[in-house]
Amino acid sequence: MLPAEVVAYLEKLPSISWPYGLVVAVAENGVRAPGDDARIKRNREELVRLLEKAGVKVNLWPPA
Repeated sequence: MLPAEVVAYLEKLPSISWPYGLVVAVAENGVRAPGDDARIKRNREELVRLLEKAGVKVNLWPPA
């Protein structure tokens, strides 16, 4: 899912899905192929930027 698609998906959720307010945990996939690091970093940064722009508090979690 692209970062913009995540924001659109979250916006469609009913308010009952947000019992703690607009908070999202973001974690990277720990399994990756060589050369994926830069693309994953760009996607994470874009997602965080879009979420914060939408008024969502972002909490970054380490990959498993």
